[in-house]
Amino acid sequence: MRRLFHSRLLISAVLLACFLAGEIAIKEVTGIGVSSAQAPFPAVYSSSDEIGDAAGNWTTQGRRYAVNLLETGQFHGDEVTAKSGSKWYGLSRTGKNFTIAPITIKVETVFDPIVDEDGERTGKRVSAGVISNPIFLLDRDFRPGSKRIVPTLYAGETPINGKFTERYSLSGRSYKLRLANGAKSKGTRLGSKLVLSSGGRVQILADLTDQSDEANWKIFWAGDLDNDGKLDLYVDLSNHYNVSDRILFLSTLAKGGKLVAIAGRFRTVGC
Repeated sequence: MRRLFHSRLLISAVLLACFLAGEIAIKEVTGIGVSSAQAPFPAVYSSSDEIGDAAGNWTTQGRRYAVNLLETGQFHGDEVTAKSGSKWYGLSRTGKNFTIAPITIKVETVFDPIVDEDGERTGKRVSAGVISNPIFLLDRDFRPGSKRIVPTLYAGETPINGKFTERYSLSGRSYKLRLANGAKSKGTRLGSKLVLSSGGRVQILADLTDQSDEANWKIFWAGDLDNDGKLDLYVDLSNHYNVSDRILFLSTLAKGGKLVAIAGRFRTVGC
């Protein structure tokens, strides 16, 4: 009986040790509050990725991305799962700088002119309080705290097509973002690739080899969101003119010699 008791005690101790080890592993982060067990995150965009729901939101247990991503504006009801009154973090221009700050979002149900009949209100409008026009919203910050300045190299809306090539310099590193168009077309067509290179490393961020030829790629922001001195990007890599597929690439999540990895995704459809 005593041996059985000690055996059970030993098993319990082992199980407890495993549990504590698991808890410690979860707390070992990549620098942005993300479990190491969740990495590696996708390094190459694919429109066919399983994304959980239309907005790219994932449960804690099944999250493939580091953050939930959102924008302000009006959307179809199933594209926004965020709750009104919840805390998010918005990146926006503040004077001469760009800052990220905690905000409380408002989500209203509104008439959706595409799908609603008279009297229906299935659409959702997202607003961000005092931040009138944020570039994007995140459900967590990569350096938790109050409002902070985010080094920004570009903010706007530039189509990625034709001979698109942009160069960036950040913390002594040089980067080149370009469209490699295998079809030698003026647009973004089959055979196009979005390529990021720096310091002898080359990474394909998106590839239209086997995707639609109606791509509508754009870049909205480039800078250092995760504060590691390396380039991060916010782009739209939609493979269809009627779809928006916003992607946040972060350097902190990059593995295996890659420059960046996908941190978040927000996909919406027009009509």
